[in-house]
Amino acid sequence: MSVRFRIRGEFRVAESAPGSTLADLAFAAGIPLNTACGARGSCGRCAVILHEGSFLVRDREITVSPGAPRRTLACATRTVSADALVEIPDRSLIEQRARIADDFTLPPFEWTPVQRRATVTIPGGGWQTASSDVERLATALGAAGGPVAFSMDLDAARTLPSAQAGPACVDVSWGPYRGATDVTVAAPAGTTRHLGLAVDLGTTTVVVLLADLETGHVLGRTSAYNAQMRKGDDVAARISVGSTADGLRALHSLIVRETVNPLVEEVCAKAVCAPGDIVRVTAAGNSVMAHLFLGLSPAGIGALPFQPVRRRHPECRARDLGLLANGNAIVDVLPSMTGHVGGDLVADACAARLLDRNGLVMLVDIGTNGEILLWDGHRLLCTATAAGPAFEGAGLRHGMRAADGAVDHIRWTDGPNVEWTTIGNAPAAGFCGSAVIDFVAQSFKAGLLDAVGRFDMDRLRAAGVDVRVEHCGRSIHACRVVPAEATSTGHALTVSEADVAEILKAKAAIHAGIVTLLATAGRRIEDLDTLILAGGFARHIHLRHAAWMGLLPDLPPGRIEVIGNGSLAGAFLALGDLAAAPEFERIVRAAEPVELNLCPGFESAYIDSMLLPNAVPSAFAMAVSEMGRPSEPLDS
Repeated sequence: MSVRFRIRGEFRVAESAPGSTLADLAFAAGIPLNTACGARGSCGRCAVILHEGSFLVRDREITVSPGAPRRTLACATRTVSADALVEIPDRSLIEQRARIADDFTLPPFEWTPVQRRATVTIPGGGWQTASSDVERLATALGAAGGPVAFSMDLDAARTLPSAQAGPACVDVSWGPYRGATDVTVAAPAGTTRHLGLAVDLGTTTVVVLLADLETGHVLGRTSAYNAQMRKGDDVAARISVGSTADGLRALHSLIVRETVNPLVEEVCAKAVCAPGDIVRVTAAGNSVMAHLFLGLSPAGIGALPFQPVRRRHPECRARDLGLLANGNAIVDVLPSMTGHVGGDLVADACAARLLDRNGLVMLVDIGTNGEILLWDGHRLLCTATAAGPAFEGAGLRHGMRAADGAVDHIRWTDGPNVEWTTIGNAPAAGFCGSAVIDFVAQSFKAGLLDAVGRFDMDRLRAAGVDVRVEHCGRSIHACRVVPAEATSTGHALTVSEADVAEILKAKAAIHAGIVTLLATAGRRIEDLDTLILAGGFARHIHLRHAAWMGLLPDLPPGRIEVIGNGSLAGAFLALGDLAAAPEFERIVRAAEPVELNLCPGFESAYIDSMLLPNAVPSAFAMAVSEMGRPSEPLDS
């Protein structure tokens, strides 16, 4: 039996296997189907159109004839006929041409690579000496300023050229490994390069950076969506899947073999080098991603008392993980602070030199799991708040991730009339997170939204953008932002009151976390000297709009720093700064976890933060002044 999938006018064929759902067959055919719920049938994002054939839909058999299509979920449907035709709409695909942040800002530092290399000559052997090639290598390395005492496993010894018949010129790479010095590679001189790979292990996206370990020169970087998304698009779903042995193996393979390894191939091809030249790998990610990358169960992170298998991870070999690199390459995974504040925040803090700063400094990484650090010169408080995926476009009627065609910025002009831009200047396909922030902030400023996120229907009608949409079986108010003729789908793009409610819940979680962490330290927002924003999302949002809607503290721009992808920056430092590893440990030791659900003021702070910009307007005095919102309702 075979299934023909039609995508954007093209066809792909997959051979059906017993028990396979249409989602399974789509993945087998290389189709990036969106199964955000882990193919459990709850998110509705893998909707497909059945055009021809017999199918089993949730154990009920149906037959579809040409000209009478039926909609269904790919994860809940199996084919039972010899041949079938299934159409997959664009909205059911994971965007593949994403705008993924791979840039970062670092203070000046001296390049001192953790993995070093020297070219030495091993003297020839003879009857007069009883020393081995490895022993004479140690003597030669010591004379060149390298280690005299080291470990060397079989893989490295097998590549060591023989010096029994005469001197042998050898390129030797060595570095720290489990408390000792390890000779990782010893190969004939001139046959290998000395490269390092830094990896940002994001829940949604993964970025790799290839660097020359001798010079620190960045040879290339590339990124992709995390292939684990087919098992679930958030940390909670990954924990659920990874709590079984089969699920853990699947997630480990998805991150290593189907995400990182293809990126390694791509970046090495661009740099005209071989993956085998990579001798050191450093990776930073949240605690769950670090566990899945290493093949460790994340189950403990998802249940009380929310503790990981380990916070500090010993080095391992690339071959142990199935990672595409020199099999003997050493892999370092950055340590975590807690089960919910991971190595990505340790990397952020190191890249920002957080513990070396004066004054009251807060670092925020806005994401599905918003992570927050507060440093006052003596204490480092850390917490995480479940913001959800709304800022990635998930859960919104026309939300999408940042990819070609995503509306990335929105502006209301006099009238009011709406203007927008899209990534890649492509026809509009949906709204990404930065556009969502613009819409809420500017609509509130223009008086189109009130403080509780409801539309002023008189103003909406006057602007000619009022529509009604279906949501959970009922008709609700919405604002038409992009007309049908300007979209790639031929349907207008709208933001509904239900969408606004999701956005307000996400922003409330972040802001309440900020306020509560400050309160734990006996401080308030106005006491902040510096706010550091980490993560790719912060690179693309309008910071004042984020304050207008009450997502970020209402601080002057001069007190806000944006460092970009701090997770990748920290992994890069782990490759080339000998001071990085001690700093990671310093950060982990200093961290004091704060459980927001145990803080008495968190719930009230969350409720206050559900309003625009907040139920405590004095905390947003500058934003309120800038907006100058209309105070009177518009007469119809």
